[in-house]
Amino acid sequence: MEKEQRLHPNVIPYWRLRRLIWLFKSTTLWSVPIAIHLIWMEDWKWLMYIASIYIMYRWLTSILYMTYGVRYRYERSSYRLTNDEIIIRWGGWWSSSSCVIPLNRVQHVDIEQDVIQRKFGLSNLDIVTAGDVNSLIGLRESDTELLQRKIIELAKLGDTNAYH
Repeated sequence: MEKEQRLHPNVIPYWRLRRLIWLFKSTTLWSVPIAIHLIWMEDWKWLMYIASIYIMYRWLTSILYMTYGVRYRYERSSYRLTNDEIIIRWGGWWSSSSCVIPLNRVQHVDIEQDVIQRKFGLSNLDIVTAGDVNSLIGLRESDTELLQRKIIELAKLGDTNAYH
């Protein structure tokens, strides 16, 4: 049985940047009611107050998440590949979860990478079974390819070009 493997440490700034991008999109969206109040509905002050409170709440929770939550999430995320299953562990402040995937149920294994992950040298490994898709987010590119090969070999999916 292999020991438990951690995600690559570059996943921490990746998660922070993803949260920051989400925060700017959310702020932009929730600024619309403020603009509506200022331009057309000056009497509807409650609209501006609700949107402002929501934006402040999102900024506060996001700053806390980017400061503490990302590290905590990193510490609770890992995986372990054995001869007959892969165990994925993840969690946050409030909960901890794990998933056991029997390798004989694996249908295919995909590698995905977005633009931001490419900058950090990271990629995702998607393990597809008949009922679900489980992802390992935050693996180094070379580790992802190696893990994909190991899973394919152990799952006896064969060494075809479909996985290259």
